[in-house]
Amino acid sequence: MTYFNQFKNATRKTKRLLVLFALLFGFSANAATHIVSDTPVNPSTLDDGDQVVMYHNGTGKLVGCQDGKEVTKGSKEITDDDANYYVFTIKKSGKKVALQNGAGYVPQVTGELGWGVKFSFSWETGVNNYFNVESKSGGISRLYLSYLTAQGYMSRTTLGGMGTTRNPDDTELADADWTFYKYVLDDGTGGYGTAPTKHNQLKAWTDNAGYQEVGYIGLGNKNQVLASACVNYSAAQIPTIAYRLFGHTEYLSAVGVYARKRDRGQDYTSDKSAYGSFENTFAHIFDYRNPEKNCGAIFLGFTYDVPEQFAPATFTSNVSLDAGEYVIYLVANTKTAEEIGGLDQLPLIGGSRNNFTRVGGVIETVTCGANNYTIKTVNNYSKDGGGRVIVPKFKLLYAPKYDKFPSSEEYSKYYRIPAITRASDGTLVALSDARKNHIHDVSNNIDIVSRRSSDNGKTWSDYIVIFQGSEDEGAGCKYWNGYGDGAVASFSNGTVMATAIHGFGLAGTKDDPATDVVWKVSRDNGKSW
Repeated sequence: MTYFNQFKNATRKTKRLLVLFALLFGFSANAATHIVSDTPVNPSTLDDGDQVVMYHNGTGKLVGCQDGKEVTKGSKEITDDDANYYVFTIKKSGKKVALQNGAGYVPQVTGELGWGVKFSFSWETGVNNYFNVESKSGGISRLYLSYLTAQGYMSRTTLGGMGTTRNPDDTELADADWTFYKYVLDDGTGGYGTAPTKHNQLKAWTDNAGYQEVGYIGLGNKNQVLASACVNYSAAQIPTIAYRLFGHTEYLSAVGVYARKRDRGQDYTSDKSAYGSFENTFAHIFDYRNPEKNCGAIFLGFTYDVPEQFAPATFTSNVSLDAGEYVIYLVANTKTAEEIGGLDQLPLIGGSRNNFTRVGGVIETVTCGANNYTIKTVNNYSKDGGGRVIVPKFKLLYAPKYDKFPSSEEYSKYYRIPAITRASDGTLVALSDARKNHIHDVSNNIDIVSRRSSDNGKTWSDYIVIFQGSEDEGAGCKYWNGYGDGAVASFSNGTVMATAIHGFGLAGTKDDPATDVVWKVSRDNGKSW
């Protein structure tokens, strides 16, 4: 019985007691721990929303603000009592940064023109100016404001007290050297619980960057990606992966690792220089049904010893990887409905995201010989219990064809805009755009294809082309005669109707003819059109 049903069946008196205990003691089972990293960071390289503490090197003090006044301490240790004063959240404007603590105070340097340029320091309750960041050796950062042709550096005097200096190398009266350390609040998730829940996919395709996968997993699915990481090996090595799992790990039967050679021409790049920089390549580079055949993945091994959530774990392969750039995939197999004791053991799905059965993971380090690569994960779903949601059934119908591996039997490189209906004989008819060249909209070379299932989704037919796009006059997008945005509806007499848009452009102008709406009809529950 699920927790939800147990609560429904509780007596009225028991419910009142549960509510009373919740109000008195709260729901959290873990006391929060404040963690300050020992590794200096450049605040301009952090993400918007990341948190840091700032340490002044010259006076050996951690600096914060309380009630508009500077506060300091000699230790980097953060407590519940002073976290609001010493922990600053990064706010970014391009490469420039501002810092705001939990009490709302922002260190600000202001420039003005009088007898020359003058700079002043103040603690403000809003961001007026963003700092440039000058990175120095030894993990030192200098924050400065440019005003006209002058620069004013945030500093602290040797006698104590915040201020500014025009000459950061003159430390006799003021010192502009700061060291910033990243801060996290460990709420029982191993320090992962406070990172922002966002995709950040454009940043995932850099060396030593990691990504936590999102989407559905069905009971009984194999090779489901939980996390990935990019690494660049300088020599052939046997990798060891350190990782953690999140959420309902009791629904997993095995954990495994794959690797795949990275293709710079296909993947995301953080500066958007690659051809497909806006295209979500995460789905098409790992086909869980047959990773080796469909996308050239290298199987590194599996373990049936599934760790508990948040517990640190390692996996060492017996396969050596040649030198080069790789994407490492942390994957998992889910238990079948029979293995968990029936579908009624799967907790409630739907409504609030707290009612989802979630699972996920993160790759923390990849070690190859003497080289240890610390992976910076660009998104985080650990506080939600992971980015994957376990559902009773999940089947991949349209897997992109990967051009470099002719063994892939799929139809198209990209797919978008799925649609599905149940025909009058019970057959499921599923449609999708087959975007053969790239992921963009009509008027590009797009077909609309269908697959059918007569056994309620267990097995599916081969591809049926309903609308055939063509590339008749050259390679330019404007010449491609494609179809897209398919929709489908069924009727009780065996008729199924599919609609699509077709033509050039979306809005229609004198030089860009409007898009048409077209349709086809099947009289045999989707077998022919």
